Amino acid sequence: MICRMKKLRPLVSILVPVYGVEKYIERCAISLFEQTYENLEYVFVDDCSPDNSIQVLGDVLVKYPQRINQVKIIHHSHNRGISAVRNSLVEHASGDFVFFVDSDDWVEITSVELLVNRQQETNADIVTARAYFHLPDCTVEYPDGGWKADKETALKQLLRQGLSHSLWRRLIRTSLFIENGIMLREGVNMDEDLYMTVFLFYYASKVDGLDAFIYHYNRENGDSYMTKYLDYYYLQDQRLESINGIIHFFEKRDQECHDITCEYKVKSLYKIVGIAADHNDKDRFDSTIKELNNYRQYWDAIKWNYSSLRLMEYNYYSFKLFSPILSLARSLYHIMKQ
Repeated sequence: MICRMKKLRPLVSILVPVYGVEKYIERCAISLFEQTYENLEYVFVDDCSPDNSIQVLGDVLVKYPQRINQVKIIHHSHNRGISAVRNSLVEHASGDFVFFVDSDDWVEITSVELLVNRQQETNADIVTARAYFHLPDCTVEYPDGGWKADKETALKQLLRQGLSHSLWRRLIRTSLFIENGIMLREGVNMDEDLYMTVFLFYYASKVDGLDAFIYHYNRENGDSYMTKYLDYYYLQDQRLESINGIIHFFEKRDQECHDITCEYKVKSLYKIVGIAADHNDKDRFDSTIKELNNYRQYWDAIKWNYSSLRLMEYNYYSFKLFSPILSLARSLYHIMKQ
């Protein structure tokens, strides 16, 4: 008699940060507790949310008694930011794989089952699915051309911004975090997932894609971590924190990835130049130009090898004077290079 053993289904930890999502967490929690996949644990980290998010979560959980023993709710003693929250989520995860879900988003109830099925077919360390992007006035497919790329291609696309670096809508092998010491730097709360996702892809043996729209990314929450921190420098400065860490990481490991990341930094610095000019901040303009001088070999990323364009943008007063012309010049330059 031949005994056929059923393939073991891995434990998946669904990881959910909670902050300022009282209006949205019910929808999110329902979509998670109704998952068709059974071997789950749920880890919620409350980063001292200023509203009733945790109360709403508890009210939803009561309606799903079969899930109660699968749920962990961790409370931070003070607000520490999204990077600290993501570190706490991974720290408390017991699963073979983790699946990040932001608490103002929601997922299809078959999400985890589809991701696990694909992972077991391919033995990938990371499986990336597709997502919808919900704006106040429309819903579109999340712009993401490289969701099914191989590891080497995907890593370079992440660094070139051709593949989204979001942690959500990905099934990720937990051992990648543990064995490689992958953690976020507490205090970096914008583009923090860029830093983590690049390292996860670097250390993964294999990545794969799932051609299914399983995730709903919500951009209607005015109280989210993203909107909490927005000002005209903050995003770029936080992005530079992540980029600098990636540059340092690749410096002696992978020259091509190092160069691509330097190009990304030059583009980010250039954005700060424009922001400084728009806000009449000559000191910040000049200091950023000075930093750009350290990356001359990557100037083509911002078309500064085109000398006439660079001369107009290199000086604060000429940048202010010619800003309407600069946009046109860049457009023409782009057409000429095609």
